[in-house]
Amino acid sequence: MNWANQVTYIRLLLIPLVIACFYSGLPNANLLTALLFTIASLSDWVDGYLARRLNQASDFGAFLDPVADKLLVTIVLIMLVSVYSSLLLATVVIVTRELAISALREWMGLLSVALVWWLSLVYFKRKLGGVTGDCLGATQQLSEVVFYLCLGLNFGI
Repeated sequence: MNWANQVTYIRLLLIPLVIACFYSGLPNANLLTALLFTIASLSDWVDGYLARRLNQASDFGAFLDPVADKLLVTIVLIMLVSVYSSLLLATVVIVTRELAISALREWMGLLSVALVWWLSLVYFKRKLGGVTGDCLGATQQLSEVVFYLCLGLNFGI
């Protein structure tokens, strides 16, 4: 496990502390909660900086970092709505936007794999020209191999 991922894990571990502090009823709970949230938010910058600076970027980190960010923000927004119901509409808009962007990114990743597959099929069909029969079947098999290779590279399989 690299330094950047450890900072992301710390951010994940700060989430229950933020929740506990918010609902603790301590005299300065709001201030302490805001401080913990600020530290957790700044850790997002730190893990990105470490990943780039120390050349420790990883597929797992690229997956976990946005998950930790979305969890932190969504949970804090829900906690705020539990106290300030006037924030409900803003919370729904923000959370819906986050979910839509995540779904769009996932879909675009799949679309890019399908596009590579289609382009490889077109390329090999043109490369073979007017050849039909067994060669065309081999071309389609080759394009399917390219498709699955791209799919594996895209999802780190």
